[in-house]
Amino acid sequence: DHATPGGSRDSCIEVLESVLNHKGPYGFWNEWVGYSEGRKDFGDMTSSGFIGFTPTKWLEYAEPEVLKYKYLKIPPKRRIILGLDKIPSYIAEYDRAQRIYHKIESFTDSAELHTIQRSYEIAFYNDIPEYRGFQFDYQTALIHSQLVTPDQKGTEQVIEKLIATEKLKESPSKEITDHIQKRLNLAKNWVNSEYSPEHLRIQLSKHVSPVVLRQFSEKIRNFVIALGQVLEETNWTEEGIKQKMITLREEAEINRKDMNQFFELLYQLFLG
Repeated sequence: DHATPGGSRDSCIEVLESVLNHKGPYGFWNEWVGYSEGRKDFGDMTSSGFIGFTPTKWLEYAEPEVLKYKYLKIPPKRRIILGLDKIPSYIAEYDRAQRIYHKIESFTDSAELHTIQRSYEIAFYNDIPEYRGFQFDYQTALIHSQLVTPDQKGTEQVIEKLIATEKLKESPSKEITDHIQKRLNLAKNWVNSEYSPEHLRIQLSKHVSPVVLRQFSEKIRNFVIALGQVLEETNWTEEGIKQKMITLREEAEINRKDMNQFFELLYQLFLG
């Protein structure tokens, strides 16, 4: 609206040129930014009657570069719709752009590649930091943030798990440690907010109903108990857990149908 003939931009340029004797800037306009929750479009963001979210609210859930990249990646004359419930997908898109820019992930479409690279550069005002060497996936952070305390000790516990599962190859630098702690805090804020879906919130059951246990055979119940005992002494790498499960499965003569019941019982034990 400000860019229409006779609008505020024209008025400001006239004052700038006639009163201050300074040449006006090149005229350029952007389309409106809409706000949504789920599939509902609430219309264009506006301060009157307030529709949208504040920068402060965004910074509770994600880094500022993520939002800047999202704005820059979309053609300026195309309407963009943003919603805080979509934070994980925005961060995933930004993380991918970072990998592409630093040539960690290949991308073959040359035209699109230029848009990704240039948008990433401008998001940092052309002062692009060196790649830290590790990305802490936001989806992973959503899980870990619910299992540890939001402090240095919690971060150290997560780092131990990342090393044990070989997501991290070695003890991280301070920069990577800060990145992990930041993502944990952002993810914890988001998953506990009104914008995250219920199924992402971990709520472990403290008790298992006898009614639930009676739905499964003694063979399956014993298999779960045996697995729990073995895992207490197992190196928690993906391969280590896999090998222990294979060995136990063979010893207990668990078939594919039994495995389906096993996973169903495991789900009931953890989540109720």
